[in-house]
Amino acid sequence: MTNLNQHWDRSPEQRIIREVFLTKEGGMAPGSRSTEYGRVLETVLLRELQLLALSKADRELRFARGYVVDDYAQSGSGDLSASEEFETSTDGPRFDIVCYRGEVAWSTYDGLPMAVVPMSKAIGVIEVKRTLSPGYFPTTSNRAMNEQFIDQQRYLESLGLDVPFIVIGAHYSGSPDDNRQSARADHVALLGDLADSGSAVKMARKGELRTVIDYLETGEEPLDEEEKARQERVSGLQDIARDLDQ
Repeated sequence: MTNLNQHWDRSPEQRIIREVFLTKEGGMAPGSRSTEYGRVLETVLLRELQLLALSKADRELRFARGYVVDDYAQSGSGDLSASEEFETSTDGPRFDIVCYRGEVAWSTYDGLPMAVVPMSKAIGVIEVKRTLSPGYFPTTSNRAMNEQFIDQQRYLESLGLDVPFIVIGAHYSGSPDDNRQSARADHVALLGDLADSGSAVKMARKGELRTVIDYLETGEEPLDEEEKARQERVSGLQDIARDLDQ
């Protein structure tokens, strides 16, 4: 009998890299149709984040393109009230992805549904980029990604909201540590290393999206590679010491 779920055996990172590649090969090149291409990337990333959250997270996590706004319809005290009229303002920045809990109102932008997330239900925000490199972040560079991130974080601060601000890159060049140190973000997830371009299996950094889900679920900032290695060394030494004591 055919295994209908065989394609889900790949990691989330591999699936995203493959589908982005197929999209480009199918004619939606990022240079000529960058907006549409970016929406495809956001869509497959939304799917993978939701699948991971459903299978791994212990608490409810929902994901959508959207806005984060002041509380409305008594959202600050629990569930939204369906018995009262309310107005919401979406004058603030749009986020590629908002992680939230519970029910929200919806709006639209350029034909796309947008979640209007009251601040008390917001868990984190995510910005999605096709390619990341250490030189893309500084405000003095021609891409100046940090300028956008700073403006978005200032808006969240103006609401009095302290939630993880995460950047996800489908591809990246340079070292992971350099990218993470250069970005004005709480965490940077790097899905595919361009140094191994041509093979989704070789490019994919497995576990990157799992780290994002863990961060959103626990609120604990992920460790960088150097700190992970240090803790592993300490744990190894502790294991050796226990064995000697026995």
